Amino acid sequence: MDISLAVREYVQNQVGQVLKEMETLEWSDWMHTRLDDSADRAARQNLKDKILSLYPGLLTGPHGSRLGADSAWLPEYVVSAKIPRDTLKQSPHPSDLDVCNVVWRHEVTRIIALSFFNNHLDMDASAAMFVTPGASTSRESLWAAGQNGRGFMTATQFCHQLVDKVRQELPSDAGTSLGISFRVGHDVGEVSWEKPVCSSCSPSIVVKLDELFPFTPSDLREKQALTEQDAAMEVASMSRRRMMYNMSKPRATVKYQNDAQHGLFREESIITSDEVSIVIVGLPNDVTPEVIFCGTFGLFEPSRLWKIPNALFEFFKTPGDVPLFYYRGQLMPSFHTGLTQVGINYHGTLEISPETSQVKKDHVLYQRYQHLLQEAIQHAFCHLPELAVELACDMMTRTEGGEPKNFQMFIPKRGHDAAYRSAFRAAWERMRPGGPQSKQMYPYPESTLEDFRLIEEFNMIGQPVPEKVMDQVIVPSGAFIPIKEHAKDIFLHRRGVGSSFVGFVQFRRAILHVFPWAANSDIVMVDYTNSYPKILWDDKTKQFVLGIPHCSLHPEDECSCWVPPYLLEARDTYCKHSTNKDKGEVATLSYGIFFRAYALAMGADQIQVDNRAKGLLTKKRKTPPSSKPGDQKEPAKRPRPDSQHRGIPSGGARDKDSDMEVASSSDPSSPARPAPLLGSRDLDPPLDPSTPTNPKDMLSHPLVELFKPIMCAYDRNLSTISSQAAHFEIQRQRYIVDNIHKEEEISALLAQVAEERAKAQCFRAQLQVVQAERDQTRDLLVAKWRQNKQ
Repeated sequence: MDISLAVREYVQNQVGQVLKEMETLEWSDWMHTRLDDSADRAARQNLKDKILSLYPGLLTGPHGSRLGADSAWLPEYVVSAKIPRDTLKQSPHPSDLDVCNVVWRHEVTRIIALSFFNNHLDMDASAAMFVTPGASTSRESLWAAGQNGRGFMTATQFCHQLVDKVRQELPSDAGTSLGISFRVGHDVGEVSWEKPVCSSCSPSIVVKLDELFPFTPSDLREKQALTEQDAAMEVASMSRRRMMYNMSKPRATVKYQNDAQHGLFREESIITSDEVSIVIVGLPNDVTPEVIFCGTFGLFEPSRLWKIPNALFEFFKTPGDVPLFYYRGQLMPSFHTGLTQVGINYHGTLEISPETSQVKKDHVLYQRYQHLLQEAIQHAFCHLPELAVELACDMMTRTEGGEPKNFQMFIPKRGHDAAYRSAFRAAWERMRPGGPQSKQMYPYPESTLEDFRLIEEFNMIGQPVPEKVMDQVIVPSGAFIPIKEHAKDIFLHRRGVGSSFVGFVQFRRAILHVFPWAANSDIVMVDYTNSYPKILWDDKTKQFVLGIPHCSLHPEDECSCWVPPYLLEARDTYCKHSTNKDKGEVATLSYGIFFRAYALAMGADQIQVDNRAKGLLTKKRKTPPSSKPGDQKEPAKRPRPDSQHRGIPSGGARDKDSDMEVASSSDPSSPARPAPLLGSRDLDPPLDPSTPTNPKDMLSHPLVELFKPIMCAYDRNLSTISSQAAHFEIQRQRYIVDNIHKEEEISALLAQVAEERAKAQCFRAQLQVVQAERDQTRDLLVAKWRQNKQ
């Protein structure tokens, strides 16, 4: 319990009366008047006079009368409402419904006083019901939100404890005027402490009721069985207390008559029997009106308020960025919405615990609330830009423990990517007010520094966001895509550059070794220098696209050091592409094939035979490998991966330099022969004349010839495996073509079934909500019918 919850209990009696008489579930049409520190004393005194003239029964009772008579008590904040009689659908009173709540401050001591007033009361309500726990006239109402009748005395005891603490800090003469009193009609109650019955018992509050109805002596004599003289004295005493409590005043013309029964009781009442007035004097001076009235929605003016059209939600900017949730105007302090800077006022139906401070989350009504909240937030992002920025800022903040929030409420709506993008950009600019205005901001998950460096390479500002925000809101909404996906899109749309870069011819030759269906035009270099991506397989054009390579060892010179890592990345991007994952060809593309292709592309097939190496090979192996031309058979060709099969060009057709022949024996006069086959690949393109190989360097190593028979055996085994793989691939492709239509029909039927199930589940949830509301309404009507029948 705190001051805001205590005041909520007092105000809720007023709001409940408004809801019942207007027969509505939503109302917060308050008028606010606030005098800041710059207002002079005359303005405050004029406001006080105006309040007392409009609401004469506001400052009554033992404490209210002293507050009204003391000129040092001046108003600081006023919230009031006036509901015309013609708008009240169910009211037993002929007058307008007036409500007025005032925060007062003492000029000298600076302590706070509160007064609450409304001029309508239920016909069966009484002062005893206010002080009896569990008693309430709103329990069976379909409109009032407060239906427990337990909070009045709890709130009064809390406020009485605060008043006692303030009284102890003041001088004894100033503390006598502090306290709590209330008036219900003509009955006045004053709160005091009751002495504990034992030393270990805690004190409790007690309310002393004083019935001050304006009886005549004859009426009082009949009611209390008094003598005529005693009745006249009691009536005179009650009249003096009424005037002392500012409940009545003497008539303008009073003439004493011989008959005492007519001359002593000439007074004019300034109150009515259906008014309620509560006065609390002695609250701490550091309490602000926002803190006092934040327990009831509408009693304080939020800095910004957004109403969702045709919805049950109101969003507002919370004071001091404190998360607040209101259920039909009542603050629920124990319920956390997941927002920290935006408050919610929900006008729907929820199941509340008896303490009126906790929402039952295991109820179907709470599930309905979550669904409606998602729709309201989606509408805010699409149609309320200011609220969208506040919600985006709220997502960027973390909870007190440092963990991200639950983002189920922020499920985005597709098709509004521009609105989401604008909201997040405005939120980031607010979070970084001093950032450069000329650069764009791009989000990245907090834990990925690689993305941050890549964003800087694009000359943008990296904005770290929680990973859940990125994965569950930003990317699904279409506002931004991951920076690496963005880089791929830019990479594939860059213009091509020439093939004169050092190492490009060797890189292309290696790719042609591995993929016999490829042509020179299928390997393209584009004008792109960022760190990611380096090379991509473009499935639309069936091309390998690589950016301008760079080497960390030779940053200022062109070199061919980049060729091996780019070959490996070419394998990865081809094998991991979604259209190639299920192909049998991928299983045969091992790293060894690319290493061999690199070796052949760099000139390893032009090695001269060294006799010393032959002798060493004879020592290592008893039977030398066969070097007959028939030992190597030409393997089957791998088909091109695109849908239109085209013939595989010969080596001469692919490269202008491919008709070049090289010597492969140690004898310079030995006849030239074509370059050896690479397993299941086509004929290797010969070396480019611009990059000759020095035979002396090749003969410098004595173990060169040792690898030649090993590679021949490797080629024979690879040829057989590749032939089998090609055969299986053809069979698999035929099977896919034969069954693709059946799979499409099955997928369409499954999607239709899933959609119908989702609709059925949605209808089932709506039916449960309607049934729950129907049962609740039926129970209330039955209980009300039984009460009326009794």
